Amino acid sequence: MNSTHTLSFEAVLDHEETRELFKSFLLSNRTAEVLDFIDVTDRYYSLKSDVNRYKLAQYIVTRFIGMNAECEINLSEDERVSLLATVAVSSPLHCARSIFEKTVCGITLELKQDSFKRFMCSDLLHNYIVQKKESLTSSKFELFMSQIDQYNPNLYSQHSRLNYTFSNQDDDCTESSTEEQLDALERSMKEPYTGVILGDHKLKFKHYSKCFSASDVVSWLSTKLDVERTQALTIMNSLNGQRQLFSFVRDKQQQQQHFDDDESTLLRFKDKKKIVLIGGGFANIVAARRLEEDYEVTLIDPKQHFECIPSFPLLVSEPERLSKIKYNLHHHLKHCQVLTGHAALHISDKKVMYKSNHITSSSPDTLASMDYDYLIIGSGASRVDCFPVIQQDDQGTEQRAVVINPYDCDQLQNHYHVIQSSNKVVIVGGGGMGIEISSELVCHRPDLSVVLVTKSSQLLNLDKSVSDSCMSKLTKHKNLEVMLNCEIKKIVGKTIHYETLGVSKSFCADVIIPCTGMRPNSSLCELYMPQAIDREANGSIKVNRSFQVYKGDGAYYSNIFAVGDVTNLPEFKLANLAMHHGKVVSDVINSIESGTAINKLPTYKTLIEPLVVSFGPENATLILNGKVIASNTIVRSVKYKMEDKVDMALKKNKKILSFV
Repeated sequence: MNSTHTLSFEAVLDHEETRELFKSFLLSNRTAEVLDFIDVTDRYYSLKSDVNRYKLAQYIVTRFIGMNAECEINLSEDERVSLLATVAVSSPLHCARSIFEKTVCGITLELKQDSFKRFMCSDLLHNYIVQKKESLTSSKFELFMSQIDQYNPNLYSQHSRLNYTFSNQDDDCTESSTEEQLDALERSMKEPYTGVILGDHKLKFKHYSKCFSASDVVSWLSTKLDVERTQALTIMNSLNGQRQLFSFVRDKQQQQQHFDDDESTLLRFKDKKKIVLIGGGFANIVAARRLEEDYEVTLIDPKQHFECIPSFPLLVSEPERLSKIKYNLHHHLKHCQVLTGHAALHISDKKVMYKSNHITSSSPDTLASMDYDYLIIGSGASRVDCFPVIQQDDQGTEQRAVVINPYDCDQLQNHYHVIQSSNKVVIVGGGGMGIEISSELVCHRPDLSVVLVTKSSQLLNLDKSVSDSCMSKLTKHKNLEVMLNCEIKKIVGKTIHYETLGVSKSFCADVIIPCTGMRPNSSLCELYMPQAIDREANGSIKVNRSFQVYKGDGAYYSNIFAVGDVTNLPEFKLANLAMHHGKVVSDVINSIESGTAINKLPTYKTLIEPLVVSFGPENATLILNGKVIASNTIVRSVKYKMEDKVDMALKKNKKILSFV
């Protein structure tokens, strides 16, 4: 061979004849598959579409990478696992161009430094060059040799680019990329439906819930990565060794380092799924108690305590009942992180943004965020703020009517003495809250003048016969006046100006209690998911019968739920119903984690729940299906058993389910 020519590895591969010759040499050494691998990956790099790259990546894995593949290439165990994991977490929407780059670089370098050097010394190449020299003229032979000469400046192939990329690749970036791949594999393993399925297992007459066997993990890895079970078991133990993914179910203190492919080794993921609950009302308390042992649960609530709202009317006559109405959640949710005094401001499909209501120098007004796997919105409802501002009277006197928020138990208790010392109290609103507060006041203060004012032509938004029954009970009290079709226009000092049937009138009062209804607290959805808000249903949140929040285009979020008063379900907003919401939504989450089909998830069926309206300490009316069923002292006692049951359930650390 002419000493002025030194064959170039890249040039030999670019030349059609010499490439086939080199492939024949590799074939004789049973390593020709690596050149086929390089050819296919060259085509992979040239593709512009993620969809096409994804399809070709699946082919490459099946043909070259997977265990016992048709043309399996020689790779280290770590590199094979890394490649399989990377392809497994790819999708037709995103399939990176660089998936095989490191592998191709390594193979190319090995070919260049080993196989190509042996090829240069082989009889196969020598005989080929001699044959070329004999069959070509001198000038044509020199032209041929220049095409495979390493000094030809025009020869810069894809392989030289890959070699350059490999030799200059930053080790930290490679390590980071591997970590990202393992992160993606771990996330994929924990994904509902497509990940390792959690279920109930029976072993030695004992039942274990929400767990899986080592065999389940091996099966999942084998299918996901397209490898044999023995290799999948190796990957499982390698992952657990690096990341401590699993905990041993039957002995939580035991640190299992190596697992076998068997059904008796029961496991759970060491890191629990994160569930964030917004709001500390009835629905979320039930959900938190049912979920806190199996998940990492965080409850965010702007209030400092859980409050039994159905009992609020009693505080105007019995302020000492506050201890039975108000509960410290930190004491009762033992396995749940409780962030009271924090308000959730915005939610996205990945994070909850919130901040503290109490700003100090050590706790500045900064927005914090929290990731979640599941989100339950139980933000409830707030009093409709449509009440006129109290103006100063013409004489400039500082005396004004005291306004008390009936949905704030602290205000009701703190203003007890104000109510007791007043001469006239006005209740605005003819719903359940307005009726019950009016009744409590007139029964406990026969000398107090009470006026119940409503814009509506009847009490309650129910059948006329029910309204008439309520009216007859209220008007039995001589110190209670009910004013229908009456709208308050303005308040000056203690003078209330109102309009009824087109006529303007006024009267004076010391205390005003506006019971003007509630509006769902759905503003936290406005920024990132406005489509979830039902503008035609008072701004409530749209949900399906599994309480999943509306996503748009007929679809619902699989991991975001709404419960309680904030939902658009057509039913009375009652505590018992809200608690049933909490039970169902916790069942839905557990079902999703267990791989239950979407169309078979638990669903909520609206209960035929009676509405009970209290008319003082001696009477209450039971309303069912729009009709009055009973009206007596027994109904009254049943109504206020609610707080006793909540008190008992919380203090005895029981799940609040006995009355759901």
